[in-house]
Amino acid sequence: MFWIPFCKKYNVQVRAPFKYFQLDQSVMSIETHSLEFQQEWKTMKDEYERLSRNIEDAARKSEAFGFALVGELAVFSNTGRRNHPAIVKVDCDEILPKEYGNSKEFIKSVGHALKGKTDIQMSPSNSLDAAYQVAGSAYEYGSSWREKVGWIYGSTVEDILTGLVIHKKGWRSGYCTPDPPAFLGCTPLAVMTQQKRWSTGLLEIFCNKNNPISATLKANLQFRMCLAYLWVTTWGLRSISEICYATLPAYCIITNSNFLPKLTALATGLLGLQPPAGGRQGSELGEVFCSVLVVLLWFRPFVEGLFRKGKYGIPLSTICKSAVLTSLFVYLSKKCYKV
Repeated sequence: MFWIPFCKKYNVQVRAPFKYFQLDQSVMSIETHSLEFQQEWKTMKDEYERLSRNIEDAARKSEAFGFALVGELAVFSNTGRRNHPAIVKVDCDEILPKEYGNSKEFIKSVGHALKGKTDIQMSPSNSLDAAYQVAGSAYEYGSSWREKVGWIYGSTVEDILTGLVIHKKGWRSGYCTPDPPAFLGCTPLAVMTQQKRWSTGLLEIFCNKNNPISATLKANLQFRMCLAYLWVTTWGLRSISEICYATLPAYCIITNSNFLPKLTALATGLLGLQPPAGGRQGSELGEVFCSVLVVLLWFRPFVEGLFRKGKYGIPLSTICKSAVLTSLFVYLSKKCYKV
């Protein structure tokens, strides 16, 4: 009732109240905010502490309960929550290691983090040994990590593979854009590195056992979702046909041929798609307009890279080399055309 509007109003990144009020920077940043923020921050902290005390009091009161029970339930009268006779005993000692691994320190640390405990007394040697154990490459073997729990491994694009495995179980995804963003990641060091990771990783998914076709035939992946995953995973293969199509104009210029159907004389005269008769060479307004439109629509990242700087832009040396090669290609094409 109070916490969510407070987070949205002041763009609070840490949404857990017990974590937010434990952070030193939250207390230190009060001096840099307005008087209104200081008042609301103190009010919110008082409300949180009051709610915490009420929960603790209710938990202590529920430790022991007493009411009259007769008949078969008389054995449970005047018993506490922690000392009543056992009804069912379930041995779960072997379940957790099979699911999450056999590191006791790792499981304990998760419980401490959820409870907001920060002053945990742990031996440095035990912590170091547990860190080595969890970080080891063999820790996940024999457990459900990388197969059922967490990210699904087996591809460089584990996010797409994880989503495909979830969808083939019959689950449906929802589009959610929280403000502020719930997850933040680092940008790649180079655009080409990211492109190669996507192309190879998506092609691996298309060729392995979790491909969309088998997920549709053997699992519960919907047909329309299968088409979407096929369009994504074959992104690397489409580059072959795109390169062949992109080389057709150059081939037509060199061989003085065409691969598109010719327009009628009336259409060419009205739209100006070809030079008029009379031996003049050059491009009309229609050809220039269509060429610019194709570059802006299909090669927009390339155009943006020409004007950007740093790692998101094309280096000046690459632009100069491309300009020289293009000029040489145009010159040789004109020479071949005259011959």
